[in-house]
Amino acid sequence: EPGMSAAEPKVDAEPAVAAATAGLELADHVDRHLNGLVTVERFTGYGITAADLDRVTTTGTGFRIISVVR
Repeated sequence: EPGMSAAEPKVDAEPAVAAATAGLELADHVDRHLNGLVTVERFTGYGITAADLDRVTTTGTGFRIISVVR
């Protein structure tokens, strides 16, 4: 949300989410997509590759990324 500081979240995050977002400047709207991709990689253990992006772009098909954290 614009104007929010990463140091002042609206609610407490679950430990796995807090770990996945640690060190990221979530209030930075310029790098929002990059921060999102880093968070997804940390949370799921899988990073989006150029081949993944090419497949999604070419076919118009994407897949849900689920967490491996239990």
